[in-house]
Amino acid sequence: MASTLVWLTLGWFTLGCATSDSADLLNVIDVAPRDIEVGDRVEVLGSSLASGATTSATVIFEGKLHRPGQEPIAVAASCGPGKTCIKVDGAKPSPDMVSFRFTEGLQTQFCGRGDKAMHTTFRGNVIVELPPGIEGGRSVRGKVMNVTLDFRPPSTRRVVMAARTDRGHKSIDYLGLTIDDQTSLAAGGLRIATVRDESPADKSGMAAGDTILSFAGVTVSSIADLGPPLGAREVAISVRRGEAKPLTHQLDMSGFEAGTIPGGVWGALLILGSAILILLIFMAPTAGIITWVERRVAGRMQSRIGPNRAGPQGFFIWLADGIKSIMKEDIIPAAADKKLFRLAPYLVFIGVSATFVVMPFGQYLIAANLDIGILFVVAVTSLVAIGLMTGGWASNNKWSLLGAIRAAAQIISYEIPAAVAIVCIVMLTGSLRMQDIILAQGGMGDAMLTTGGWPWYWYMFRNPVTFGLFFLYFTTALAEGHRGPFDMPEAQRELVAGYSTEYSGM
Repeated sequence: MASTLVWLTLGWFTLGCATSDSADLLNVIDVAPRDIEVGDRVEVLGSSLASGATTSATVIFEGKLHRPGQEPIAVAASCGPGKTCIKVDGAKPSPDMVSFRFTEGLQTQFCGRGDKAMHTTFRGNVIVELPPGIEGGRSVRGKVMNVTLDFRPPSTRRVVMAARTDRGHKSIDYLGLTIDDQTSLAAGGLRIATVRDESPADKSGMAAGDTILSFAGVTVSSIADLGPPLGAREVAISVRRGEAKPLTHQLDMSGFEAGTIPGGVWGALLILGSAILILLIFMAPTAGIITWVERRVAGRMQSRIGPNRAGPQGFFIWLADGIKSIMKEDIIPAAADKKLFRLAPYLVFIGVSATFVVMPFGQYLIAANLDIGILFVVAVTSLVAIGLMTGGWASNNKWSLLGAIRAAAQIISYEIPAAVAIVCIVMLTGSLRMQDIILAQGGMGDAMLTTGGWPWYWYMFRNPVTFGLFFLYFTTALAEGHRGPFDMPEAQRELVAGYSTEYSGM
């Protein structure tokens, strides 16, 4: 009987050792900071956590995520089907802490995706796990119990305040002031610590110990309030000295931004540069390559070779054609309406290029994430029909006018089935926002094949109806682009070149 008990005890210990992958041996005591934003360094504090041989650690969250207006989301310590788990691999261990950066990827897991990200409070345990020191050994872990952490998505207000504070620091440096941070709040404004000799503030009579009450009409409560208006040459500063009545000083700010380009100009240059990059890097090559593919396929279908001179297999024919069009003489017919003749190509170009304003090229790489993004696309593309009609009529050529009428009629006719296809997708998504439509067609799992925009998550393959809607929209796109067999507006055998007959160079 005694030997049986001994064997049972040994078997129980052996089974326990075999099924345990890690041991709770680490001494972790706290997590800092408790209020976390993207870019913050999160530290799990402890003692005797890692030796010099340990180069990485794993931080695991176990508990619940609480978001405003939503049910709590359970976060499991181990991943599995139907479970939500949050692990941070590659954390940096040291003897007294394990640290990692709160990245945008972690923000998505804690706060949600894109514009739907919101303030999230995590309540639960934070587990630190170190890999085994020897091959075949067990990992060790430690747990901080009952932790409350607040994760916040990027705040536009904080970004704006940081920019205003930076401008305020530049302003007080230009004026020759330093601020006494220790007594400013108690004084009901910002108290001046020192005034630089021969500075604008010194010339106006301001002195150390004065309290700045208002700057350019704005009541001062922080350095962010000391930024002068753009282009201001003088600002009024209200200052109180001791218990005396406040005095107003006029300070010269004409040299504050001398030699610098205003922020509005930088913004305009940035937008212009982005537009040029989109045109040169994306739009022009994409249209050119599609044209090359179309000409090669059409050549094979018609027992011809197709373009084969410029580059391998004629691949650079689109580039050669573009250079040729730019270098050709721009001729305006004598009987044409010159103003409308020149305006028409711009209307067509705007109708096509404006769609890229709401087109997401990444989670944050989007010019304008409009709430009515897909409706905006449908609206601006209608400018194409107006541009074609304008060009055909302004050419004062009967073939151009007939081609323009055909083009406008065809575009308007095929807008209806295109709108039906778009409305069905909008109803499936529940949003007109382009970003939401794309996110709805992506996986949210943890493995590589269960996350991201893999084809099996696309609406096209969800059911037979959406599969048919894809080909319906594809057909309408061919028709509105006047590609064969919908090329009646450009019928070369009867209308020469349709609405573009009188146009020559670019």
